[in-house]
Amino acid sequence: MLGARRSNRIDALVQEISANGGKAIGFVTDVTKRAEVQALIQKAVDGFGRVDVLLNNAGIMPSHRSMPLR
Repeated sequence: MLGARRSNRIDALVQEISANGGKAIGFVTDVTKRAEVQALIQKAVDGFGRVDVLLNNAGIMPSHRSMPLR
């Protein structure tokens, strides 16, 4: 189960996984919106029967060089 904000990236990865014999489902998700995360989890349960691991790799990147990194 793949979730990300950009559908083109998800679609490309789902196609790659499928082309190599795997099974993947993509779902556009903004992790800052609880309802979207809940929908992502429900899609995973519907498609695979359960969720074994949930990895959240989201972050904020400064968009201007003068912003200090913390």
